[in-house]
Amino acid sequence: MTKIFMRTVHEDNGVSISFGTEKDISYWKEEENEWIDEGLNCSDDTIEEIGDSYDIEKLLDRINKEIKE
Repeated sequence: MTKIFMRTVHEDNGVSISFGTEKDISYWKEEENEWIDEGLNCSDDTIEEIGDSYDIEKLLDRINKEIKE
């Protein structure tokens, strides 16, 4: 089973959403720490588990819903 995560980043020009696995979390956290070091506010940014590879249909529904918003 692979867990799938959604990362939401609040930027000057809006919100950026990306999807990944547990392997991506360390990179995302490193990047966030770099932004914090640059004085950027990351307090509204999130990483949340949105599903897993066992229930692909539910996961795809969730991804499509997030993309539409």
